[in-house]
Amino acid sequence: MERTTFLKNYRIRLQYDGTPYQPFSAGPATSYEAVDERTGEPVSVTLIPAASIDPAEREGFEEHISSAQKLQHANIGSVRDFGREGDDYVYVSERLAGETLASWCTQPRTDAG
Repeated sequence: MERTTFLKNYRIRLQYDGTPYQPFSAGPATSYEAVDERTGEPVSVTLIPAASIDPAEREGFEEHISSAQKLQHANIGSVRDFGREGDDYVYVSERLAGETLASWCTQPRTDAG
């Protein structure tokens, strides 16, 4: 990964070997663990290639993100920032501690009942 800072304030966390922590990838979008350099808070930076979104749908996509930034609820990870840099949309959200839903669903359960 050549760039490690996005939207001026969000730095991708790197492992000891210099590779980024990459907790999630779905289709063309890739999410990385990152840090808000202003506050030190953990965030998730998702890069979405602009080419992966139909040009006719980009305006609607941007409007949906703008709407998501306004949502405030204890059960929803907040959208911290959004913008476009080069060939990617950059979506920054709150990084919540714990396992992902995908990993939880794939683990065998020993619950009785």
